[in-house]
Amino acid sequence: MSNGISKDKILEKMENIIKSLHNICEGEKITVLEKYKAQLAEILEKAILLANFDREIPGHELAHTFRVLKLSIAIACYEGGDVLKIAIAALLHDVGRVIEEKGGDHHALVSANIAKKVLSGTIFSKLANDVAQIIREHSFSLNKSSSSLESRILQDADRLDALGAIGIARVFAYGGFKGRCISEPLIAVESKKCSIDHFYEKILKLPFLINTTIARKLAASRCDKVKKFLDMLKEEMELKDLEKILSSRIEP
Repeated sequence: MSNGISKDKILEKMENIIKSLHNICEGEKITVLEKYKAQLAEILEKAILLANFDREIPGHELAHTFRVLKLSIAIACYEGGDVLKIAIAALLHDVGRVIEEKGGDHHALVSANIAKKVLSGTIFSKLANDVAQIIREHSFSLNKSSSSLESRILQDADRLDALGAIGIARVFAYGGFKGRCISEPLIAVESKKCSIDHFYEKILKLPFLINTTIARKLAASRCDKVKKFLDMLKEEMELKDLEKILSSRIEP
């Protein structure tokens, strides 16, 4: 493929995820993934082509997609749900991101439409409408209520990947891509949005929007990491750490 991602590479990622999930999941859910892994890889490959996925958006790379896939299946092992619907929705939930960045509709809506197209005529065609609905409901910014357990699981997985150390890295990667300053810009610009704002506008709200029990536990742990980071960042930006050293008269 001209965009640098092949079905073989996707399949390799799928196999690695399935292998790692054997440690926490047993039985039918993993068996289903094993059975259909080649078809799942093919669906993602087709979706990437259809979306003209010619670049990866920092913070929303395909690596994010595969983390969300793994999180989704892991949650489903404890919470239940149709693993095929969850896996397909996780794989396709962000394929419309490039289109949105180019001025198209919201990526969740674009991704849902792409899902229906690539699933049509496949062995998963009967799942197309449900998968599209799950994808439409996953986004924080669209603020849609979940209509199914599968939707709640994808929402949780996507939100978990926005928390913790990986969430912090994603905020600044995407902020840099969008030309945002770390904190409030001092030179007049068209938009005064900065990366730190995103933590208070979205990231710190996510633990209160988690649906499932197992995800809530992980969200609480990851949110603590974000709060500690923000405290440390504030301390250094205001040079409070230097003040502590100077006030204690400790020799360097």
